[in-house]
Amino acid sequence: MKRLFELLYLTMTQTLNVSPVNAKQVLEADYLRSGEKARPNFLQDRPEAESKRTVANKRQKLPL
Repeated sequence: MKRLFELLYLTMTQTLNVSPVNAKQVLEADYLRSGEKARPNFLQDRPEAESKRTVANKRQKLPL
């Protein structure tokens, strides 16, 4: 079921030019009516992954 909703979302946004916000709203309402418990990944509100830049370990630094 999750895969079906993901494919519907991709078709709506890429082929039918429906705005991503509208497509998510409509599909989320429909998904909730289906009775499924877990939401598909594309419907979950997650912040964009930020790149984690760290300082290299002293032993990993290349000698200059």
